[in-house]
Amino acid sequence: MTDTTHPTICVVCEIKLVKNGRNTAGNQRWKCPSCGASSVRKRADRSRLFTLHRFLNWLLGKHSQAETESGGTGRSFRHQIRWCWHLRPKVPVTGVVHDVVEIDGFNLRTGWCILAARANGKVVAAQWCARESQAAWGELFKRLPEPAVVVCDGGPGMHAALKEHWPKARVQRCLVHLQRNIRNTSLPGRERLLVKRCGASL
Repeated sequence: MTDTTHPTICVVCEIKLVKNGRNTAGNQRWKCPSCGASSVRKRADRSRLFTLHRFLNWLLGKHSQAETESGGTGRSFRHQIRWCWHLRPKVPVTGVVHDVVEIDGFNLRTGWCILAARANGKVVAAQWCARESQAAWGELFKRLPEPAVVVCDGGPGMHAALKEHWPKARVQRCLVHLQRNIRNTSLPGRERLLVKRCGASL
């Protein structure tokens, strides 16, 4: 039986197809030089990759599901991406001991949160969670050997997990986070508290 998902041979005339330009989506069209039948090659892997890119663009972007669907209600888009939620990307555990590890949590617009640890400019561990709790941070720290220095912000769950799993690591408050916190408040007392938490003296 002729493979209709890979139309290099016409299913009617059984002769080799020729290229016939591209459709509006940019896909290669194929045409039979005998009967003139035209078709587009169907590739499930490319379709899934395209759907995955749409899912990631929506997940990390600012558009709603309806806006992603270009005028629809978002129902078709939710149906197309439902398999994407079952993907569980994993960062391989190498056991390498890093001198400095940067950790931070990112709240996504979907209501979920992802915790990440970075060393030498690369993500070395990640953890999905509902919120930045001590238990969630603990699961992240279990995947990495204790570093010499940890650069982080001032989350309470994070520091409790650091004392439990990486008690010997020196903690350096992220100066970028500190600057943002100070600029977002106009209360002198709040500023003094932030500086004290950073370990500085007034």
